[in-house]
Amino acid sequence: MAIETEVKIQVDDETFNRVHNYLDKPKFYTQRNIVYMLGSTVMRYRDENGHTLFTLKGPRQDQEITKREEIESELTWKMFSSFDKAKQLMPGAFYYEKLRATTRIPYCIICFDILENGSKYIELEGEEDEIIRHRKNLGLQDFPIEKRNYQELLGWKK
Repeated sequence: MAIETEVKIQVDDETFNRVHNYLDKPKFYTQRNIVYMLGSTVMRYRDENGHTLFTLKGPRQDQEITKREEIESELTWKMFSSFDKAKQLMPGAFYYEKLRATTRIPYCIICFDILENGSKYIELEGEEDEIIRHRKNLGLQDFPIEKRNYQELLGWKK
């Protein structure tokens, strides 16, 4: 099982636009998510950019930079071929959409997220030392790291 290592940083509009422009303005697309909690394990069904992904995430480790075990796979079978069908099969789950743009820089994936409530986040994913280096290089070191996940930020009560 892979270990996902990332930081999520809420930024103001000016910083969001500055970093997005600096990284050649990656194109935004709509990402739809269904999240279901199984104890401390997160089960997520995601529809994005013509792909459907199923993810299991283990418990968060209590560190500044978020680390957790993750298994992710693209789905191809018909039972979950539509987002609406998946919503019907997962009662009690949390549903949300966001706009996302993704780009890669050396040893790091950068995601730009705009939530339904208009808040803006930049995520950096990669090895811990690369996250720290790119966070500083992009001028994000003075913004606090957000520890909550998006469903918590959008008000989901477990």
